Amino acid sequence: MPSYQLMAVVVVVIVLVTAPLVYLQRRLLRQAQRYVSVRGKGLNVAPLKLGVWRWPAFALIAVWFLFTVVVPLAGITLRSFGRNLGRGG
Repeated sequence: MPSYQLMAVVVVVIVLVTAPLVYLQRRLLRQAQRYVSVRGKGLNVAPLKLGVWRWPAFALIAVWFLFTVVVPLAGITLRSFGRNLGRGG
């Protein structure tokens, strides 16, 4: 199977998964626009006190950022510099 046919299959699967989810979101949010809360004052937002969990939370977010942003961008960057990268020669 040529690669463009495989990509077409992937696109069809993505559309088949996404379309019902978009429909469900529109249905659920239909009621949300009926009621509007109007307040004169802004919310008093205070930082969340994590205490001893401050650094473990930071480490978890840093690892998540590393794997979702840094690693893919590093792979794209490395791939853009090497034409035969990974071909054994």
